[in-house]
Amino acid sequence: MEDSAVTMIPIFGMLTGIIINLGLFTAIVLAIYYNVKARNKERMALIERGVDLSEIYKKKETGHGFFKFGMILIGIALGLVFGVIFSKLELFPPVVSYFTFILLFGGISVLVANYLVSKKKNE
Repeated sequence: MEDSAVTMIPIFGMLTGIIINLGLFTAIVLAIYYNVKARNKERMALIERGVDLSEIYKKKETGHGFFKFGMILIGIALGLVFGVIFSKLELFPPVVSYFTFILLFGGISVLVANYLVSKKKNE
């Protein structure tokens, strides 16, 4: 009896991984399905009321996506540089200095990018 229980443990381990992956996939598919269904229901309600959908769903052209992405990359690069400098000076442990400065300069670059974009919109 004990031998069959021992041989079943690897099978249950594999089944657990398969069941978890299937559950995750099912949850993602259902989330997408209900999102599309809700959007369709909203559009149908707007059409019944006679609302012009072109005004609501028109695309906004900002053109600042690459600028913000570039600023984030610059911030990450500066964070890496300062992380290496501070780890070589042994002011912080290497892992702490890398992550700290990457997050710090990445956040600063996002703030600077948003400030510059809003300044450009106001002009």
